Amino acid sequence: MSTLEALELAVRFPVPTRSTWEEAAQAELKATPLAKLTRRSLEGIEVRPLSIREDQEHRPTGIPWTETAWKPVTPACGSALGEPGAPLVAVPLDLDQDSRQVLAQGLTRGETAVDLRLSPADAGALRAVLEGIEVPVFLSGLEDPLAALEALPEPPRSGAFFCDPLGFLARKGGLTGSLDSHLDRAAEAVRRAHGAPDLALLGVDAGVWHEGGADVAQQTGWALATGLELVRALVARGLDLQAVLDRMAFSFTLSPRLFPEMARLRAFRRLWARVAGLLGGQGRTRLVARTGRLHRSAWDPYTNLIRSTVEAFAGICAGADAVCLEPMDAAAGGGVRASRRHACNQALVLLEEASLHRVVDPGAGSFHLEGLTDELAAKAWSCLQAIERAGGMAAALREGLPQKEAAATAERRLKALATGRGSLVGVSHYAVRAEPPHAGPLGALEGPAGAAETVTPVQPRRLAAAFEALRLRTWTLEERRGRPVRVLMAPLGGSATSRVRAQFCVTFLGAAGFMTESPAGFGSVAEALAEAQGSQADVLVLCAEDPEYAGLLEELRALPGERPLVAVAGLPAEADTLRERGADLFIHRDADRVETAGGILARLEAL
Repeated sequence: MSTLEALELAVRFPVPTRSTWEEAAQAELKATPLAKLTRRSLEGIEVRPLSIREDQEHRPTGIPWTETAWKPVTPACGSALGEPGAPLVAVPLDLDQDSRQVLAQGLTRGETAVDLRLSPADAGALRAVLEGIEVPVFLSGLEDPLAALEALPEPPRSGAFFCDPLGFLARKGGLTGSLDSHLDRAAEAVRRAHGAPDLALLGVDAGVWHEGGADVAQQTGWALATGLELVRALVARGLDLQAVLDRMAFSFTLSPRLFPEMARLRAFRRLWARVAGLLGGQGRTRLVARTGRLHRSAWDPYTNLIRSTVEAFAGICAGADAVCLEPMDAAAGGGVRASRRHACNQALVLLEEASLHRVVDPGAGSFHLEGLTDELAAKAWSCLQAIERAGGMAAALREGLPQKEAAATAERRLKALATGRGSLVGVSHYAVRAEPPHAGPLGALEGPAGAAETVTPVQPRRLAAAFEALRLRTWTLEERRGRPVRVLMAPLGGSATSRVRAQFCVTFLGAAGFMTESPAGFGSVAEALAEAQGSQADVLVLCAEDPEYAGLLEELRALPGERPLVAVAGLPAEADTLRERGADLFIHRDADRVETAGGILARLEAL
């Protein structure tokens, strides 16, 4: 068959219209309204089940793609990471005594950049660690880029220093000197690094807002505001506008929300070009995509491989110039060297097997993604305008405006997870029983002693923390008692509802680390109670139709012997009456999983 004949086949089939799709969809939904398929994202954007060109008021503006920010490096392993268009790949590393050896191993296994996280006290050790390193270098954790330059005999040939004073102030809550003095030092760093044109000294790390729980529109808008303030401050200190713009780079920490993250990076390219144009220059957009810890599980690190793969996929497809993947066990304290190799291999698979780097903007042409890019761009621009109305990012930080908004968004995320409207596999759903990891609680990083400039620091979050605290309580209780916290589901009545409710309760209570058992069904309450007593179950969950619960509880109350805590699956209208008849708690879709499981543990701990 010729190519022309193959193309002609397309005109032999009618193109379905929106009304055709709506009729077919409504037929499948039956009595459920079609509008039920539309939802709102965390950012407040309406997500529709079908996106077509006629939904868009105008054709989306093109994304301003530029050549790769940093020249590709041929890795020692000779993989696709050295091909044109491939992003740089690095596995982040906290500077310590073994850093030199770990970096060398990473470069032999495929990494094409170095990503070091420092504290101000570590600056002096940079020279020994980076000596002889020829690949691009990313640094973060210092108060200003001049501190890194002063620690090195000469600047790296390429890479980026994510050491902006505003980001440090937001993350740690303080600066050792005034903000103006650190901006003076940033300006001096730009003047000194004229021999390294591929080194972005003015890197803005928006990851602080991601770890604080902000949504992608907020993170994008606040990154724009930070970059804008840095440019204005350095131009006011006598630097050329374009020279400052050419030294800018931006780092975003991604989440496993594929399309919003792709749309965010695509939108940012457009928005930063607009900011630069309004200032009178041209914005060279250098983008580094990172995987973070907000969505990470410490108890089940292997689920993190899936999440970080989605994040890396989004970053590469959205045109990130570099991708930095944290090891899967980072939230558990790290320590497994093999996990660093896993992280690098994730990028290798995406490039070698999926060839993502061989397509410019793979998402172009998707009406959903194009529309989402437009809407996120508008939301992010509104966030930028709000910061501008507050007097700029420095003034907004002193007022606590973005910190409060990030905290409010984080609370919405946590509430959605606790009530089941959000999910985190291995944490809130399908949790695996295991011993606790060796990880301490996340806390805000301490600011420098005697800080001259202070603000409220952004509180880092990890969505799994509340569930993992429950699991630690469960594990501690089991160690004390010498047996697991056991929950027995009791499907009664033989209906499909009873089985569905039993499965729901398995997921609901399994998130707290309870050992759940769900037999196919019981013929009577007496049979279920006998099984619970024989297995030493701590909780017996009655799963039946709502009208049956009153009789089942009466029958249970009349039975002899000690009974466990009794839970009812669902929330019948006569819940108060059921409590009087012996129901200790109710497990339903609107219940808070953390509070409900915590209440069960409190009762068991008191015994």
